[in-house]
Amino acid sequence: PSAGVSTRIARGEDAEPGMFPHQVALLLQLYNGTLRQCGGSLISLQFVLTAGHCLTDATSARLYLGATTYANATAAEATFEVQHSSFHVYPGYLGFGGYHDLALIRLPHQVTPTERVRPIALAPQFMQQSLLQGQLVSTAGWGATSDALNTTTRSPDQVGVLQYANVRVLEQQRCICLFLPGLVSAKRHICTDGQGGRGACEGDSGGPLVYRWRNVSYLIGLTSFGSAMGCEVNAPTVYTRITAYLEWIMDEAGIGQSTVSVTATKIIIHSGWNSKNLKNDISLLTIPAVAVSGKIGVVKLPAIASTYSTYAGESVIASGWGRTSDSSSSVATNLQFAIMTVITNAVCAQTYGTSIVTESNICVSTPKGVSTCNGDSGGPLVIQSNKVQIGLTSFGAAAGCELGYPAAFTRLTSYLDWIKSNTGI
Repeated sequence: PSAGVSTRIARGEDAEPGMFPHQVALLLQLYNGTLRQCGGSLISLQFVLTAGHCLTDATSARLYLGATTYANATAAEATFEVQHSSFHVYPGYLGFGGYHDLALIRLPHQVTPTERVRPIALAPQFMQQSLLQGQLVSTAGWGATSDALNTTTRSPDQVGVLQYANVRVLEQQRCICLFLPGLVSAKRHICTDGQGGRGACEGDSGGPLVYRWRNVSYLIGLTSFGSAMGCEVNAPTVYTRITAYLEWIMDEAGIGQSTVSVTATKIIIHSGWNSKNLKNDISLLTIPAVAVSGKIGVVKLPAIASTYSTYAGESVIASGWGRTSDSSSSVATNLQFAIMTVITNAVCAQTYGTSIVTESNICVSTPKGVSTCNGDSGGPLVIQSNKVQIGLTSFGAAAGCELGYPAAFTRLTSYLDWIKSNTGI
């Protein structure tokens, strides 16, 4: 039978802290004085993506990042309150049940990435139905866990732990046939099967549908609607398909934009660079003056007083557009980053030897294969707490990036005099 629609994780499991670092809890204040519960996804350090119908009639929103309990400021790593002026609803959105059900919320300032707060990569254009059909994907939210639970009578402190469910992408034509004519678009929606009564439910709207591909999580959909007959009746859940709106999302959020392109006028390679033992792996580029903006800034270098610091145990961030897995021959479309921990050179030398790892290197551990890879060379290593750059991506294990071997960087404190003599800073 054809189904109507319901804003709508039923029969899910409790999420562990940090399992979904992109997940955002939304508590919306409506014009009539009531509250609405929704979910969202952090897609950049300053933008959250959610469903358009979540923001309908909303005057303001509270956002909670990094927590598994809903709308809990104490448990959250970051909280924000934004007004209607920070809402960016897709211009073609026609109201609930229609197409184009997506919107962006701009945060007052950038968030600081942590283990529990991290943007998710947007699905690239090649992630179309032919690739995704039948694949296992995950959906998450704080919505109703069964049809018997009425979310409209729950206060925020009665909402439980973040739930998630693994579901499969449904064949699109079958999904279209299961709903009233015109409700589901072949190109602008993506559906999951709802087998076993698992899927999004009341209160999960705007939350993420995620596909894990080659050890990277990609946002492929936003919870939009489901069957009016209920969440546990094995009916599909319908999501707004990310790839159908990729250009608008990236333009509005400023993701992936090459704001300024310049050509280097001079290249200065360290005179002691040795490609055999990787010594003095550092160089400088001279470029025309570039205006500092909200997207372009100048990184801080370590102070002279830090020259003898080992940084061991320090939480650091490496970033780059390199390969995202050993099995991939292509590099990342979106800038990737990883939070890692500095280890001592003695530990690092157990892998590479003391002739390779010297006092001019700094190394990090790579648990679970989270590491720099081919194409990340030369990229920054910054201290998470103060964003001071202490290293340049230099080398890793020849056996692969995901095998848990340390990643090595050029230690900037060893080259402060060289940098100053060539730049004057």
